[in-house]
Amino acid sequence: MAPRFAFRASKFRNIECKQLPRESSYDQLQVTSAMVDGNVLAATRDRFAFPHQIDGGGAIQVKELADVGKDAVITPPLLRGHQNRVNSLEFSPFDTNTLFSGSADATVKVWKLPADAKLEQQLSATTTLSGASSTVSIVKCHPTANNVVAAVGQRDTLVFDAAAESVLFQHAVEDDGAYSGLCWNYNGSLLVASSLNQKLRLLDPRGATSVVNEWEGHAGRRRPTNVIWCGQRDHFLSMGSGVTQERELKLWDPRNLSTPVSRERLDTSIGQLFSLYDADVDLLYLVGKGDRSARCYELDFARAPFVHALDHSMLPHMTLASAIVPKQACDTTACEVARVLNLSASGGASGGICDVLSFRVPRKDALNEFQRDLYPDTRAFTAALSAEEWQRGQNADPVLETVKPTTNIPTDGGASSVFGGNNGAASAWGVPAQPMQSGWGATSSWGAPPTSAPAPAPASNGTSGLKSSSTSWNAPAPPPPPPQPVQNAWGGATSWGAPPSSAPTPATTSTGSSGWKSSGTTWNAPTSVAPQPITQWSTAPVASDSTTETTPEAVPTETPNASSTSTDSISNEASPVVTAQENSGSGRRLGATPSHKLKYIKGQQVTRNDVFTLGDRVPAFAGSGAGSSVIKANSKYWAVPLQGAGGPMLVKHLSVTGRATAEDPVLNGHKFTITDIDFHSFDSEILASGASDGSLSVWKLNDTLSNDDEPVHRLTGHTKGIRSVLFHPAASDVLCTTSQDLSVRLWDVEVGAERVGLHGKLEDSVWNTAFSPDGSLLATSSRDKIIRVFDPRSTSQALIAMGCGLDSTRPQFVSWLSTAQLFTLGTNLRNETTLQLWDARNLVDPLKTTALDCANDSSTTAYPFYDESSRVLFIMGLGARHIWSYELDFKDTSEGSKSSPVVHANLPFVAQGAEPISGAVVLPKALCDVRQVEIDRVLLLRKQTVERVSFTLPRADRLREYFQDDIYGPVRASRPSLSASQWFAGEEVVLEYDSLRPPDMVPLSEKPVETERRSSKSEYYRAKWEEEEREKQLKAAQYERLQSLAAQPSLHSKYQPQGQVRADNDSDDDWDD
Repeated sequence: MAPRFAFRASKFRNIECKQLPRESSYDQLQVTSAMVDGNVLAATRDRFAFPHQIDGGGAIQVKELADVGKDAVITPPLLRGHQNRVNSLEFSPFDTNTLFSGSADATVKVWKLPADAKLEQQLSATTTLSGASSTVSIVKCHPTANNVVAAVGQRDTLVFDAAAESVLFQHAVEDDGAYSGLCWNYNGSLLVASSLNQKLRLLDPRGATSVVNEWEGHAGRRRPTNVIWCGQRDHFLSMGSGVTQERELKLWDPRNLSTPVSRERLDTSIGQLFSLYDADVDLLYLVGKGDRSARCYELDFARAPFVHALDHSMLPHMTLASAIVPKQACDTTACEVARVLNLSASGGASGGICDVLSFRVPRKDALNEFQRDLYPDTRAFTAALSAEEWQRGQNADPVLETVKPTTNIPTDGGASSVFGGNNGAASAWGVPAQPMQSGWGATSSWGAPPTSAPAPAPASNGTSGLKSSSTSWNAPAPPPPPPQPVQNAWGGATSWGAPPSSAPTPATTSTGSSGWKSSGTTWNAPTSVAPQPITQWSTAPVASDSTTETTPEAVPTETPNASSTSTDSISNEASPVVTAQENSGSGRRLGATPSHKLKYIKGQQVTRNDVFTLGDRVPAFAGSGAGSSVIKANSKYWAVPLQGAGGPMLVKHLSVTGRATAEDPVLNGHKFTITDIDFHSFDSEILASGASDGSLSVWKLNDTLSNDDEPVHRLTGHTKGIRSVLFHPAASDVLCTTSQDLSVRLWDVEVGAERVGLHGKLEDSVWNTAFSPDGSLLATSSRDKIIRVFDPRSTSQALIAMGCGLDSTRPQFVSWLSTAQLFTLGTNLRNETTLQLWDARNLVDPLKTTALDCANDSSTTAYPFYDESSRVLFIMGLGARHIWSYELDFKDTSEGSKSSPVVHANLPFVAQGAEPISGAVVLPKALCDVRQVEIDRVLLLRKQTVERVSFTLPRADRLREYFQDDIYGPVRASRPSLSASQWFAGEEVVLEYDSLRPPDMVPLSEKPVETERRSSKSEYYRAKWEEEEREKQLKAAQYERLQSLAAQPSLHSKYQPQGQVRADNDSDDDWDD
């Protein structure tokens, strides 16, 4: 038996999914919008087909794979013959010009396409196969016999002989389960069918007994299922839903169907899974209808659990259908093991789009050597049997052929690399393109299999291969410099329990002083004059840094310097110096946009030793419909509600690591589970918690917590469960709560009394609430899809604005950009994460609506955190492992401007480990280490751990010695502007801000101008190459010196002027005992 934690070696463990650029996809497709039942995308080695929107989805468009880019506006020639929508498409595995289509008109049609040219006129079906009792939802060609095709109706399974136009087999189900999945086994002797009632059937279309076996495959409710055979293995896979309505993947052995061999839980989505199996290497690719992700699994039958997850990648558009291209079309020079087409009915510039997903195994020597182990023999386009032979009971395995290496020859005489040059780009499918053609074009017909690579020309002067001016055409590119390691910001001089050495200092704008408190450290600061609001904050220009190098070691992001260099590197050649507002000529030709300064923000998790493990404590997760991120924190503590009687809550110091024990104290102040908590905005020792029984408790924390601690106040007033708990951002001791009794209440926690109650203003429970930066307004987002803005101190006319949010039943959250603008984050009807910006006092229409490529999985909740100091919007993927960040760039900062910011996407962060993120919280900005250009610190709550993530911005070492004032704006002061009594009395809040700049750091805007010429990338790599050569020469000299020293006689050797002793003079007597 293998060890429990034995390492499983696999050559596919580093497989990755890469989406080809948009210019290599298919845009503006007129895809049908009808509700289809099956997979409506089919692909072969030179073309693909999908239903067109004409005739209600009954027409079929066939498109060449080489015809990339935007589709023509005019309607192309179509295949029109069905009287109802098309539900399934399948190309013949033996003839790429034969297409089968199944429709809701209960027929299967056979189309004969032209072999040498595009479809130039509308064609009619050559054969119509009828016999189905109702809608045909699936069409599957036989894997070895020509002209044999299986089809699935609502309640029957049929096998046709397309040449004879006859029905060879028909089986009808007697229960209420309509068929939803069908597949052949490897040699086509058996069929496996799945139905909506989660039943699976093993059918023998030529046997005396049609149903070999029938059993309950999955225990879920009535949902679409699917099946796929595992190639040459005597196993098959089924995709359905379990008892908890989670989608699951099961591996079955037909010889023992009492229990599955393996079971893999996937997610809580409800869309049907499309399974694409590569029988050559036993890789499974899964995409779901309505999802925005693609999964890859490897089936290793030598090691349990047999189904091993390899990759899970997010997709830019929602999946309608998917198809895998034959292995003959893969690019072997990129170690591409699979190419998948992902069809979406929306997302294109105008209409649908078909993205191209490339699954690759990164290898360094792929350009120079064919990776034979990745490409075993694959199925050939040759039938092993005829339909008559199969009917007589003969069986045969599919005919296999050798995968030929992709040919990549430069089209410009060797001056271009294999991935394209100045004149022509290499084909993205592995066939070289001609100049001025798209990446799919080829010298010959694209549909022909790639030819083997030619032998290199005879070498001359000791070299071989086509040569360019400096490097050979097939030589790998020089490796980039290794990334500079980032110092662990969680340990050392900067700990979690105390602010870093570069603690914030208040802005020196006037005289007078008041204390700034953080973790016991007091900074005296003048704050009587407040700076401008955050939305109007601008940075002074920074002096030019002409010596900054754009290298992978430290990518200098955009500074306010008028002559700074763009960080978007287009080529390996030296790029001219351009400003952040203007691109170079080559950049404009390539469609480049100016880079934003936070584009390369990156997150780093702490090591396993610095993680806090909850042990037996189980967090009280509120699920995907939560209006809170579960975990909350301030500059000293973090708190998490737990499951159990009495509404327990675990509170720990930020610096605590290790594992929770049974002796760790918890706070018990409720009868039911806690629904939301929040820390005091100015006193790190005060914590408020609300529970599902309507109770509200206020706690006074200390360093010696115990299980017997009681809350200092028990506030009563709500009659139903509390939905949100929120402290005022500017006034001390003001607490706002909302409840399922549809009331909004404001409390004075200093005296423990309710001061304001708003009743009858809400029509449904809220998702979350948010105070404006000065706390004068309160915004709510509720389940009735309405955004409301209140003036909580004006009880007579508290509701000042309301508007319709996103039309979706999923959570949407509201937060503030400034005192005049707010934003909402949620999902629309197409399951797209959408950001809407609003004028706080006019919610009729949003100022701007932006669709974000994040958290588009139906099982993921996008929870926002806005850092107003750096203008960064963090989106936590609750239920996933991703954290997305966006920079909000305000172009117009004039007084009273209603302009909307431009949203720039930064590099996403994926948390390590398999467990999804259940909660997240951004720590106070004062804890960031500005000397390491740390943007924010985040706490992640997962199933059993609380982990820490530091988001930093890579910048050159010569710039780190300066305070990055283009990144760090003023932060809110950690002292209240008003007391609770003053705020409830109606006094206005004057916001106070502090600066994060330490006294010993000079702002980057005051950096002296350097006149030294900026070195280009080519000079950098040349200098690095020369340095490596010098090191090699130094090592060679040292080796020769050691060799010479080893050859010299030692002090114990005997001098022999006649030379060395002959070997035949040696004897055993010469050896000492």
